Amino acid sequence: MSERSKYLDTVLKLNRLTQDDVISWEHRPDQPPPETRGGWAAGVSPDEYVTEQKGKHFVLYRTPDARKSGVIGQRPKRAALEIRDPASQRVLFEFPPMAAVEDLYDTVNIKEADEVDAFLDEFLSEET
Repeated sequence: MSERSKYLDTVLKLNRLTQDDVISWEHRPDQPPPETRGGWAAGVSPDEYVTEQKGKHFVLYRTPDARKSGVIGQRPKRAALEIRDPASQRVLFEFPPMAAVEDLYDTVNIKEADEVDAFLDEFLSEET
């Protein structure tokens, strides 16, 4: 199995398990960035989604996409996925950019929106 295939298969499995509600992601807003990303001034979103698997953290976030041109000072953002050590938050691996990571990010966002939607339905159904 090639390395690229292993990375893709991992992201596809994370997406499938997320869609099937086998794993969940914790939304962590305003997280301090790992030093490898250069800080929020570099345009990295402070919002992260984290799931712990096999003693490691998979972390999803949005980051500027240097591969695409845009308005000066504003670059389109792409989803990024890392594996981090839970204790030190040291980045152990960053997955290469791929459409599957974008799909995973969208799935996680949809799941979060579903939770909000269910809460609103429950709130509105109460008689007060």
